[in-house]
Formats: sequence, C-alpha cells, structure tokens
Amino acid sequence: SQNCPCEERRFLIRHQQPEHQAHSRRSPISTESHHEIGLQTGQHNDARMNLAIALTAARYGAAIANYTEVVHLLKRADPQTGKERVYGAHCRDVITGQEFDVRAKCVINATGPFTDALRKMDDQKNPDICQPSAGVHIVILGYYR
Repeated sequence: SQNCPCEERRFLIRHQQPEHQAHSRRSPISTESHHEIGLQTGQHNDARMNLAIALTAARYGAAIANYTEVVHLLKRADPQTGKERVYGAHCRDVITGQEFDVRAKCVINATGPFTDALRKMDDQKNPDICQPSAGVHIVILGYYR
C-alpha cells in the first residue's frame, strides 16, 4: 500500500567502517610495526535488512509470511530430465496452525543455520555442509577506535 509507514527509509542504517589508515593510526591494539590483530568495526542490523528485502518483494507482488515453518517440500518430476525437483514447500503458520502450500518457479535455500535441515527434507542422504558457530560482539569505548 502507498500509505505503509514501513516504506519510509529513515530506519535503515548503512554499514559503517572507518578508513583503514585512520583505524591503524588510532587503534591501541596496533603495534609499532603497524601489524594489526584483525579488529574490524562495523554496524549491520540483519532484522532491518530482512524487513527491507521482504517489503521490496511485496512491492513487486510477492506474498510474504512471518512465523512460518516448512513442514515438507513439494516435488515433482522434471518433464525434460525425469529427475524429481523441488517446486515449493508445504508450510505452517506457527501462530495460527494454518497450513498452506507455496509454489515457485525457482526455489532457493537461504535458511542460514537451518540449511542442512532443509536439504535433508529434500534427500535424507544429503551430507551436512553447514557448521553453525556462535558470534562474538565486543563493545569498546569510542576513544579505543
């Protein structure tokens, strides 16, 4: 809708990273020989990025859903190769319990740490390819940057 307050772009924060030379000069963890310990600063809000992607998709006609899980994949034989291909997913709204099918011309597995679970829905023999790890966030005072 044209009146949707979410379309305002003022809530988006751009990634910010200091210039390399300024960072090297000001960082207390840099040594005299200018070797650094791999400190990289930046801001990224993945929730806002995902919201922006969903709203853009909706603007171009996509149906979007939140709090939804894949129950099983929808498959059919490719008429040219005879090989079984994924063409969608049977989903459940975890709030209401309502189930529905989502069909697509192209299906992309962009599930992050759930990649292997979805790949195993396609074929139980698929080996794990994703090793999730825990992130570390360190907050330091501005004069250390």
